[in-house]
Amino acid sequence: MTELKPPSTSNEPLAVGDDLSLEEDYIEKRSKSYRWLIKTYRATSWVLITGVFVTVMLQVITRYVLKSPLSWTEESARLLLVWLTFTAAGYVSSRRAHISVDIITTVLPKKLSEAIGVFADIMSIASSIIMLIAGILLVKIVMPVTLPATGLPTYLLYSAAVVGFAIMLVHTAIGLYLTLFYKDESLDSDSPAGKLEGI
Repeated sequence: MTELKPPSTSNEPLAVGDDLSLEEDYIEKRSKSYRWLIKTYRATSWVLITGVFVTVMLQVITRYVLKSPLSWTEESARLLLVWLTFTAAGYVSSRRAHISVDIITTVLPKKLSEAIGVFADIMSIASSIIMLIAGILLVKIVMPVTLPATGLPTYLLYSAAVVGFAIMLVHTAIGLYLTLFYKDESLDSDSPAGKLEGI
């Protein structure tokens, strides 16, 4: 079994190709079920992106080569792409690897930088709760409607937002918990921007 390396505490810049998003956090190292859940997000994202590629290529071939486009491919690709977006966003949230402008916090005092990080997590949690509630309400509104080409229920499209924001809410809350009580174990203990810039 490969030994897990602790997060780097050096100020050396990352080598090209180093992947911050695959580093396991405190809970993941100690829970097989949680680790399995993270891997499920990643595997689901791969399946969805493959599905998007296949349906788009099928649409191109049938439209421009066979001159007989299929009616359901465009709508199916759109549905898969929406699910891919929110599933991948949930996975990235679990890795604390969302795009962020944190180059400024790398030069601030440690306490102030940590306070800004906590505030950002709280705002993310609040935003996720608002969007989750809005998504549930939207799903209820479109419940009787079906998609025109595939005939699938429209709520399947909007349910992606509900699932995605629920995942982001849970993992941002976990990240905040780790930041507050297990600072040395948090994935965010060393700033990605600082590592990449060599600060």
